Amino acid sequence: MEVKTQKEVNTVELVKGQFTPSQAREVLVSLLDQKINFHLIEKHQKWEKDHNCDMTDLNKRIEELEEEKRKVKEFLSASDDQDVPTIKLSGNILISYID
Repeated sequence: MEVKTQKEVNTVELVKGQFTPSQAREVLVSLLDQKINFHLIEKHQKWEKDHNCDMTDLNKRIEELEEEKRKVKEFLSASDDQDVPTIKLSGNILISYID
């Protein structure tokens, strides 16, 4: 069986719509928490296989996501303070093959 590599790109529209600041915060924090949990599980599985493995990249990514979550909360809290009634969110995921 021959496997062909495609250069195709698929787009998934992950988030689209208008939300109150609290709804936007819930959507974004939930997405970030899921991604953080994914990396924490990956880190735990890696550690179970090798207690001496290098976790630098995973730790760095978790820290980056935690910082993004902090920024989202800060930004949307400011929206609450300014009585912003509606927040527009749009976010696409691009999926492509790499060689």
